[in-house]
Amino acid sequence: RRGDLVVATETGEHRGELSAGRGRELAIGDARCAGLCGAEQGRGGLQVAEQLREGLPSAPEGDGDDDAARWHGELDRRIALARGDRGALVEHVVLHARDADPDTLDAAWSQAWGRGQIYEALGATEDALGAYDGAERTLSTMMLQLEFDAGRDRLLLGRQRSAGRSVALRVAAGDATGGLCVARNARARTSRVLDRSARIASLSAGRRREWAAAVAAHAQGIRDLDALRSERWSVPVDRRAAHDQRIAALEAETRATSRAAAKLLGAGESAPTDATCDGLGAPDVGTLALLYFPVGDDAWMGFAFGDGVVTARRLGALPLTDPTRLAERLLVPFAAQIDRARSLLVLPTGALWTVSFAALPWRDETLLDAKPIALGLDLAPLRTTAAPEQRRALVVADPRGNLPAAAHEAERVGAALRADAWSVTMLLGADARAELVREALTRSELLHYAGHGEHAGARGRRRPQRR
Repeated sequence: RRGDLVVATETGEHRGELSAGRGRELAIGDARCAGLCGAEQGRGGLQVAEQLREGLPSAPEGDGDDDAARWHGELDRRIALARGDRGALVEHVVLHARDADPDTLDAAWSQAWGRGQIYEALGATEDALGAYDGAERTLSTMMLQLEFDAGRDRLLLGRQRSAGRSVALRVAAGDATGGLCVARNARARTSRVLDRSARIASLSAGRRREWAAAVAAHAQGIRDLDALRSERWSVPVDRRAAHDQRIAALEAETRATSRAAAKLLGAGESAPTDATCDGLGAPDVGTLALLYFPVGDDAWMGFAFGDGVVTARRLGALPLTDPTRLAERLLVPFAAQIDRARSLLVLPTGALWTVSFAALPWRDETLLDAKPIALGLDLAPLRTTAAPEQRRALVVADPRGNLPAAAHEAERVGAALRADAWSVTMLLGADARAELVREALTRSELLHYAGHGEHAGARGRRRPQRR
């Protein structure tokens, strides 16, 4: 079908003639198009997907255009999901079970995500979880290979749907601990990648080549593992145990290649992977951690955990512009746990980084009036092989000279660090000039800052560029 088409996406608007070429361009878009022409929700999405499907050239036969065949299948899958056509979904699984390995990690994620959606629609929960977990492993590998930039958070959030569905399925099956693990790893990924990017930039040319080779080996292992997982449904029952042993062996190999890559960056043998939460640890005794994670269809899942107990609640959509209703949605489901806790550790995701949790209403006051609150990244503890005398800390306090208690705090922190064999640089008051702080940061492993701050969401406060 030809004609004018306007399509709203997460990153803007595509406008133009829906020719065959334009239709394919829209159909094969990455996460930006997944919500647009996904046909996962509502009649409008279905109509757009059907229009795009009609705009593609005829499906090739034999050794024709592999890309065209793939995107025919992709749109057919989305249309079948929107219609709830179980027969078409089963047919899609059969026809595409042995598709060629995708040539990019982005395509591999999309393929695994699509399989998970189909299995979930067919009620095959175990297979759906396997597919979503495969999408998560692919995404983690993808993040290793990308340079850090301002678009990374959008890319991550666009593909967090696989983690969201994995979380929702696990909680629905009564596995709140497993759902929490998936959510913790997914939300921590951005911070881990930022850390890796800084480490990669500091490598010599030779070590960077070693790093690239290690990541390539890990990526190949992930592709092989996902291929085995995608074949499991078709393996006869009497051969499934042997097939599962092959999967387990390859999982061990991919963990080994991940550790090898982490070791090259100085992250240590025990660097966490997305297969485990062992490295993330538990909150301090008496501290209740509250983690919030999107699970699809504008719904969120909330977790409260601490002292060995995990509670999960499905929260629905969040009224981000109404603090009173937002507090009812985020806090009330965990009221008993909050009342018992000595302190709170809030672990927000996505849009919730823009929420000032301390100011949310609670028991006729604010949450901060009731409990001490910290916001966390939820990363594994830093493990360093450096000798104690090589550990360097930077303490910055009261740069504007109007916060006297901050200087006292800084002196106490500095004394505690020195007692633990850290080498400490103190920049207090007028000495905390921007150029000195930036220079000291380049040779410090730890920063303690005591001064004024301004809450400005996930990206923080940015000064306007001077012309």
